[in-house]
Amino acid sequence: MSHRIRSQRRRPLVVTGLLLFGLAATAAGNPSQTTIDRSRKAGAYFAEFTGVGSEGRDMVWRGAVAGVTAGEITVRLAHVGRDVDTAKPTWPVDGIIFVSGEDPQHSFAADVYGTIDWRTKRVKLTGDVSVGYMKGAHVEQTADLLDYDLSGDLYLVPASVAAR
Repeated sequence: MSHRIRSQRRRPLVVTGLLLFGLAATAAGNPSQTTIDRSRKAGAYFAEFTGVGSEGRDMVWRGAVAGVTAGEITVRLAHVGRDVDTAKPTWPVDGIIFVSGEDPQHSFAADVYGTIDWRTKRVKLTGDVSVGYMKGAHVEQTADLLDYDLSGDLYLVPASVAAR
């Protein structure tokens, strides 16, 4: 029997799930926008930094998501540009978000681009769902970096609404 050794600390999934459902409920019950866009699907997520992908380029986070769909989320991002520019506090990035829903019909992948601001510890991404649930929908993702882990919001705007 093989064992995998992890140097990363593990948060109990139950606690993470409860936190996510609480965040989703808070966001739904206390909208920060002056007008509510009911066509926009919102969710909250927490993802642990798991390291660099086997290809040596992508930063990878894995965790749980609630709201848009309940399930698991994987975020893979890579710096776009010259290697020397990684010394700058703000990185342009592109990547992909995978959401594996507890209901397989709510699983999707989205191609995203945006920035990681290491000084303010904020991640902002935007893009479109390329495969699966709500294909063509516009994606917006924001997150705070907490000890390299991501905690934030995920929004999907259906393609018919995003085209307006």
